Amino acid sequence: MHVYLCRAEPAHAVLIGKVKTCVWPDEPVDTCQIERALQRPDHVSYVALTVTGAVAGFVDAFPTRSVDGRLRWEVDLLAVHPDYQGQKLGQRLVAAVTDAGFGAGMMLARALVQIDNHACQGALRRCGYATDGQVYQLIISTAQADTLDSVPDGTHLIEVETMNYNGLWLEGTITTASLRAGQTERTRRGCDLVGALIPVEQADLLAAAQALGYTPVEQFQWWMREAG
Repeated sequence: MHVYLCRAEPAHAVLIGKVKTCVWPDEPVDTCQIERALQRPDHVSYVALTVTGAVAGFVDAFPTRSVDGRLRWEVDLLAVHPDYQGQKLGQRLVAAVTDAGFGAGMMLARALVQIDNHACQGALRRCGYATDGQVYQLIISTAQADTLDSVPDGTHLIEVETMNYNGLWLEGTITTASLRAGQTERTRRGCDLVGALIPVEQADLLAAAQALGYTPVEQFQWWMREAG
């Protein structure tokens, strides 16, 4: 069946939610959150549409700024409906959203991918992305924290709106103090969650994070591509 790509619009939120349910049946779907992400002017999303108007797949991306001020293009979410997998739709979606980011002046595109998501890894690899092999444990917290903790120097706090949540990312130097500060900032700003990526070798820090109320989710790797 012929499938063509186009920019996603808020009206596609329900159909995107149906694809998410098929690809990740154990994860809740918030159509309103998908719509909010699609309404943001800094997001670029594509859908793969069939001739009947069904969504066969989608991808979402948005910019963030690193601790040193560098703009990055976050390829945040990629999914292809099981009925359309094996047709390189993922590759087409990644290529389209990557071109959009580089066309907007981004010098680095990156995607955080679960270590066992081989389909996504293959699509990224065919689009010129590569990983250094470092494995990270994703940890998240939804705990309330009403403290005076401030974000330590060297820790970078990024607020993001994705199709899954509104939250905070902790980057840079991650310590127990920055993890506590992240919980405080999440509570103060009313975000859904705060998350961080910890190298799996840092067992002591991971244990400290769990003691603070962070929950380990899955293990991931960064896949990156430089512009040019």
